[in-house]
Amino acid sequence: MRRREFLGASGAAAGGAFLTACVPRPTPSYPDSTGVGFEGVGPFPSGVGSADPTPTSVLLWTRVHPGVDSGSGVDVEVELSRGPTFARGEVVATLGVRAIAAHDHCVTVDAGGLEPASRYWYRFRHSGGTSQIGRTKTAPSPGSGSHPVRVAAFSCQRWTHGWYTAHADMAALAQDPATDLDLVVCLGDYVYDTGYADKVYVPGRDDPVQDALTVGDFRSKYRLYRSDPNLQAVHALYPFIHVFDNHDGMDSPGDEQATGALGAFFEHIPVRTPEPGRIHRALRWGDSFELFMTDQRSFRDPTLEETGPLGTSTFERPEILDPDRTMLGTAQRDWLLDGLCGSTAQWKVMGSQLMFWPW
Repeated sequence: MRRREFLGASGAAAGGAFLTACVPRPTPSYPDSTGVGFEGVGPFPSGVGSADPTPTSVLLWTRVHPGVDSGSGVDVEVELSRGPTFARGEVVATLGVRAIAAHDHCVTVDAGGLEPASRYWYRFRHSGGTSQIGRTKTAPSPGSGSHPVRVAAFSCQRWTHGWYTAHADMAALAQDPATDLDLVVCLGDYVYDTGYADKVYVPGRDDPVQDALTVGDFRSKYRLYRSDPNLQAVHALYPFIHVFDNHDGMDSPGDEQATGALGAFFEHIPVRTPEPGRIHRALRWGDSFELFMTDQRSFRDPTLEETGPLGTSTFERPEILDPDRTMLGTAQRDWLLDGLCGSTAQWKVMGSQLMFWPW
């Protein structure tokens, strides 16, 4: 039986009422896409965030509102503290950085000299104000034994499709030590290169850029998405691990929007890159687990043309099974296999943008 026949039959027989309630509206009313880039409000309109913790360091990120820049950039100071009140004796570092228009006034600071498996709080300041307080955590050192770890993961947060209530739920987990998270992994599609789609639109979730192509278009996407208070709350509470996926702006090498998409990604998303532009990397959490984040877009063969709304299959596209096709490229595949085989962590975890079982 063909997949689509099965889905149609099972929907009619088992869940007709439920599926009917979830189908997109046949003629949604989309707002006009003005093409005018979105800009947030406040001295730090995109909130704060931390990422890619090691036993002795963590990346700290924010964005300054361009309105406070007189043309030469904005001097920004970040304080790192052992406690949330930043009391005398608790502040362990004060670091300076400059936010400039060439990077959309985004700054990423690699705060080092930290203690393993420790909580820290941080905040940014400039002449126009002080950011909200962020909380982060460093990784345990390898060889220090097994450390319990709680990880959440998400992907595919299209702005126009709904409110970020799942992010509010993730933020609420921090209120109880029994549910508090150590890490959040974003598996891609943090933003969507297209705005309105799938005949679904939630009023109040307007995106002024329908089809992003340039770096300015993608900057608007990140500013818009990161203006959401629930997303800001999750970023402020937990260190993140990021990769990009196709809707972040690159499906496969050669995409015409890739230059602008990757430029904005590395401004607005803090990533510890082993070399410029590389996002596949491993992050170790003591002896408990090692996380291997893969890049399934930069080195892959071009995707095959889809034949229907559910994509395609080996029935319609038998060349999917061609053993010469690659998703990772030779160098990344060797890196991944060597890492999985050589890791001494109790758990080896893969951060994959795509499903890797048959669909």
